[in-house]
Amino acid sequence: MTFTLDERVYGVDVAAVQEVLRGQPRTRIPLAPTSVAGLINLRGQVL
Repeated sequence: MTFTLDERVYGVDVAAVQEVLRGQPRTRIPLAPTSVAGLINLRGQVL
């Protein structure tokens, strides 16, 4: 599987991928650097 992060392409062995998430709403973190997009709530866990 490949994905792009900060205009760079990365690859991960598909056997190591558990699931692919898209479009999760993020919560902004005050005073965080711009490289931190925010937090998401995934099935009750904050990531």
